[in-house]
Amino acid sequence: WHTTDLAGLGADALAGVDLLRNDPRVDSTRVGLVGLSQGGVVAPLAAAGSHDVAFVVSVSSGAVTLFTAMRHELQQDLKRAGLPDDGIASITAVAELALSYARDLDDSSWTRYSAALTELKNGSYAAASEGLPASRDDWHWNWWHMVGDVDPLPAWEALHRPALAIFGELDEADNVPVEKSVTRLNSALKPEKNPRCAIRVFPGLGHTLADPERGWVSTKVLSYMTDWMLHTVGGLDPSMASD
Repeated sequence: WHTTDLAGLGADALAGVDLLRNDPRVDSTRVGLVGLSQGGVVAPLAAAGSHDVAFVVSVSSGAVTLFTAMRHELQQDLKRAGLPDDGIASITAVAELALSYARDLDDSSWTRYSAALTELKNGSYAAASEGLPASRDDWHWNWWHMVGDVDPLPAWEALHRPALAIFGELDEADNVPVEKSVTRLNSALKPEKNPRCAIRVFPGLGHTLADPERGWVSTKVLSYMTDWMLHTVGGLDPSMASD
């Protein structure tokens, strides 16, 4: 995956759909895609280009570009680490230069980023520089260049089929800009008018949607998602149910 774009990952997902739809044990009209985290970006992108996907579920995935998600995650990580505002600003500024270079892969952008990274390494927040690529040969650059500015929202708007987006409320302070994602998805899916679409934010849960007491994905999430999918495809086929 280091060398492919989101369309390539989507093609992998559709290959899985095709495999299932051609299995005689499977109802070919009721195969959907469930994507987790970054997979929640890949799933709608893949489904928008195929009529074979019956429904899409996105779990803990931002409805924003990956660059926006990365920026959000970095800032939240720094806040949780207890860094002061000036430290967060300094590190974020270097990260922004990294994203600028990833966008254009231009010599001048690299020069600006490299100089800022060196300054960061020699300053009070040197430890933060360890998470940023130091070499122009690092694989992250080409991958970020391919995927960073891909906006999943047009794919959501083009789906015209059942769609569900699930978030953990506490992910706002971790990986995903939940509030912004919900706002954008509401405009794209219009769940208040379209009964085939739903957006659900689970209070008290984070990116992994894990129940803090059990340490596993909350049964509330699993039950809701399962019920939604079964309702979407018309319930279980009694002839397919196992003993």
